[in-house]
Amino acid sequence: MSVSEKTKERASLRARAEAGDPQAQLELGRLLYLGDDVPLDREQASLWIERSASGGNPDAMYILGRMLKEGPDGPGSGYSWLSLAVEAGHAEAAAELARMHLLGQGAQKDAALAFGLFARAARDGHAQAAYNMGLMCLGGHGTEQDPEAAFGWFRSAAVAGFPRAMLSTGQMLFTGEGTEIDFLEAREWFEKAADEGIPAADFYLGILHEEGYGVPRDTDKALGYYKHASLKGHPKARYYLGMRYLRGQGVPADPEEALFWLRKAADDGYHHAYHDLGRLYFEGIGTDRDHRLAIHYLGLALENGIGQAAGPLSSIYLEGQDVPRDYALARAHAETGAAAGSPEAILNLGIIHFKGLGCRRDCEQAIGLIQKAAALGSADALYHMGSMHYEGGCFTQSYGLAHEYFRQASLAGSKKGSLWLGVMLLNGQGTERDPEAGLSLVREAALAGDPEGMYLMGCALLNGLGPISLPSAGLAWLEKAAKAGNLKALTELAAREGRDDPDGDPNPPAMPGGGGDRCQATLP
Repeated sequence: MSVSEKTKERASLRARAEAGDPQAQLELGRLLYLGDDVPLDREQASLWIERSASGGNPDAMYILGRMLKEGPDGPGSGYSWLSLAVEAGHAEAAAELARMHLLGQGAQKDAALAFGLFARAARDGHAQAAYNMGLMCLGGHGTEQDPEAAFGWFRSAAVAGFPRAMLSTGQMLFTGEGTEIDFLEAREWFEKAADEGIPAADFYLGILHEEGYGVPRDTDKALGYYKHASLKGHPKARYYLGMRYLRGQGVPADPEEALFWLRKAADDGYHHAYHDLGRLYFEGIGTDRDHRLAIHYLGLALENGIGQAAGPLSSIYLEGQDVPRDYALARAHAETGAAAGSPEAILNLGIIHFKGLGCRRDCEQAIGLIQKAAALGSADALYHMGSMHYEGGCFTQSYGLAHEYFRQASLAGSKKGSLWLGVMLLNGQGTERDPEAGLSLVREAALAGDPEGMYLMGCALLNGLGPISLPSAGLAWLEKAAKAGNLKALTELAAREGRDDPDGDPNPPAMPGGGGDRCQATLP
C-alpha cells in the first residue's frame, strides 16, 4: 500500500471514529497506542478506546479494563470495564476476571467465582480457560475434585491448541487418572506438546521409550528425549540423565558426566539430586572426595524430606573426615536415618552402640540394629557381623560364623568383606586354608588402594602365607600402606629398622583383628 493510500485510509478511519463508529474508534485507539503509522499518543488512545467501550464494543471494554488494571491506579481500577465486557459475552475478559478472583488481585479472592468465570470463558472457546478449569477440577479448587471432568477440560483445551493442556492430557492418559490408560494416545499428545517446546513432554516420551509403553523399547531414543528435555531445562530429566551416566544405563558409565547433570538438576532445585550429588562427593565418584560439599547437599536433601540422606551424614561425623568427629551429631543423624529406613544409618547406630561412642556400650541393641541393617541388604552390616564374630565382641568368638558373614558380605559387594574373607582363607580360620584364593582377595583390595589391604598383602608375602614367600615385595607393600597412612604398616617398618614406633598408638584398634599385631606367622 502506497503512502498516499495509507494516508487516505487513516483519514477515513478517523472520520468514521469521529462519526461515532465504535469499531473505528477502537482501531484508531490501537493505532495511537502503538504509534503504528501515526504519532504515538497514549492519552488520545485511551480516550478513543473509552469512547468505543462506552459505545458498547466488548473488545474495547476488555482492552480498556486491561489498560486500567495495569496502570498506575492498580488492578482494581479495570474491574468494572472487564465486568461489562463479560456481560457482553467477551471470553478473554471472563478469563481475566477469573484470574483476578483466583489470585485476589484487584478483586475479592473467590475460587468458586473464579471457577464460574473460567467455565463461562471455556464454553465460549477460550482454550487457556478450559485448561485452568482442568487444573481446578483436578485439585478441587473452587469446585469438588473431579479427575474425570479435569481430563475432559484438558483434552478440550489440547484440541484447541493449548500446549500445556496437551502435556496434561498426555499425563492423565499415561497414569490413568480420570480416564483409562492409553499409552498410544498419550504419546500423540506428548509429541504435539514437545513440538510446542514443552520440556516435560520430551521427558515423558523418554519414559515411554525406555519402558516400552505403547512403543518398542528403545533406550537410545529414550536417552535422546532425556537429553532434549535436559537441554530445555527440565530438572527431572537432568536428574534421570545424570543417574543413567552414573549407572551406565543405555550409555557407558561416565561419573564426570553424571556429576555435571546432577549438579544442573540440583541447581534447579530438584531435591532427589541433592541426595545423589551428596553421595558422589561423599564417596569421591566423578570428583575428589569432599565431605564439606557432601554435607551441604545431603543437608539440603534432608531438609526436603529425604531421610536416606541422614545415613551418609552420620558416617561423615562418625569418621571425622574433613570435619571434626562429632558422635552426638553422628548419632542424631543415624537416628533420623534409621527412622526413615536407611540401612546405612541403622548400621551406624549399631556401631555407635557397639563401641559406646558418646553413649554406654549396649551389645543387645547393637546386635539388633546391625542385624536389621543386614536384613535390609547392607553389605557393610554383613561385614560388621563377621567382625563381631571374629573378635568375639558381643558374641562368643566363632571363626566359622565370621567366615560365613564375610563370605556373604563379599558376595553382596563389600570390599572389606572380601578382604577379610581373604585373610581367613590365608589363615585357614573357620574354613580350609586356601592360600591362592586368599592371596587373590587380599591382592584385589591392595591394588584397589585400600591401605589395610596393602598392609595385609605385605604381611602375607613377608610370612609366606600365600603360595610363595616374597619378602622384598612384602616390604614394598608395607611401604605403600605406610604412605597411605596405615599405622600398623608404619609400626612394622619402624620395628624392622630398629627404630621406636612412630608417635601415636602403635596398636590401633581395628575390626576385625582388634589387636593391631605386627606381621606375625598369621595375619591379625
